Parts: sequence; structure tokens; C-alpha cells
Amino acid sequence: MKRLYSIIVLLSFLKITGQETKNVSSIGSAYISGKVSPDEARKDALNDAKLNALRAAGINEQVSTYNLLFSAQKNNDFKQFFNSNTQSELQGAIKTYSITSEKTIQKNENELVIEIKINAEVVKYKTQKDPSFDARIEGIIGVYTSGQKLNFEINCTKNCFVTIFNIVDEKECFVLWPQKSKPIFELGANKKYNFPIDFDKENDYELETDKKNESNQIICVFTKTKIDFIQADKEGNTDVETMFSWIYNIPPDQRKVDYQSFFILPKK
Repeated sequence: MKRLYSIIVLLSFLKITGQETKNVSSIGSAYISGKVSPDEARKDALNDAKLNALRAAGINEQVSTYNLLFSAQKNNDFKQFFNSNTQSELQGAIKTYSITSEKTIQKNENELVIEIKINAEVVKYKTQKDPSFDARIEGIIGVYTSGQKLNFEINCTKNCFVTIFNIVDEKECFVLWPQKSKPIFELGANKKYNFPIDFDKENDYELETDKKNESNQIICVFTKTKIDFIQADKEGNTDVETMFSWIYNIPPDQRKVDYQSFFILPKK
């Protein structure tokens, strides 16, 4: 079991001033019951401990919940999918943490609780979002069928750079752009770019799945200056936690993040 998680972020291209770090301890818990497995409860307890660490460090939390309801009609088979995600835009981030204790508690005959304690180093932002820095993603539809190609349009209000991630079924995560074999470039303000044509002329992105339905989330991270994401292997694979930690170590005035979700259905 991995006991220590550490993020190293290259922010050498940013002039970060006035940030404060604080070391805190916190406890998180979650119930194992019904459809919640021990592994899922452990993740929930760890997330609870992280949020409590941010609160203990004095981070103001603004949580926005967005629910996406997708329906698809195919071969007279009506399918309805519901995807609910909670994404926190925080005035700080956890840079490093270590799990100091973990235990399962029998609350009563039918209830088990996983409790996790962590020590965390939290960075507090001294800047707010820049309302003039915005980006639009257009062209992603709610439901695709295997064999269809992914393409979308990007338009930014300021010159910036973009890093694009794809999360599959809330587990797998990989970098769509930039690819290590291709040079990154700056996007011009108020210019339309088509992904993947303007980014990768040699390849397209054909969507495939052999699952009953596969959830996907495209996350576009726009930054005013070039900030390399280096925690991916040669194939671009990384993990969700590493990605979000990288994002939230970028000060709010230096980034704009756009989330787009869709499902892939198999061919019939």
C-alpha cells in the first residue's frame, strides 16, 4: 500500500508570490454499507481527510456540483445515463500528504466505518480568479458510439497554453495534449482552434469501448504561461489524483479549467 504521496510541480515559468504553506493534521471517515465497497469507502475517507485538512488550514471552499443527464436512442433501445460529479474550486491545494493511521471501526452490527488520519502540507493562494481569462469548448456531444471520432473547438480570451486530459470511468487518466513527440505552442487570443486537427495533423481520435457504457471526461487546463505536466509516462498515462494536484497547485489567476463529459456506447 502506498503510504506517501508527493507532487512535484514545475512552476519555473510562473512568478508566484505571496503564497503561504501550512502543515496540518486531519481525520476523514466514510461508511462501508450497501453499494459502498471497502475500497470505495477508503477513497471517500481519504478525500474527507483532505478536505478537512484544507479547512483546518483556513481554505475557503466553494463547491460547485454539476449533473449531466444524457439520453441516447439507438435500435429502439432507450438508454439514460446520469453522471454526477462534485468539483471543488478551492483557495488552496494540498502539496504533499502522508497517511499516519488507518482503521476500520465497527459502529454497530450493520455499520462499519473507515477512518484515516493524515499529515498534510497545504498551500494557500493569495490571488483570485481572473474574470477576463476565459475559454470555451464547443462540439462535444453527450453520447458517442464506438467508431465515431472526437473533435471539438477551442476559443480563448487571452494568449495561453493548454494541457488536455481524458479521464475514463473516473479511474484511468491520460494526457491527450501535449504529446511528448510534438512541440507545444501558444494559443492566440480570440482565435478558434480545432482539436485534433490544429494540434495533431497526423492522428485523429477514434472512440472505442467494449463496455456497456463508458464515461469519459475531457479536462482542458489553460494557463497564461507554459507549465509542463511531467507526471505522465511515455504513453501519456497518469492518475486522477496527480492531475488534480497539478491543477490546484497553479494559482487561480493563472489558470482556467473547462470540464466536458460524455459517454461511449459499443457498436451493435
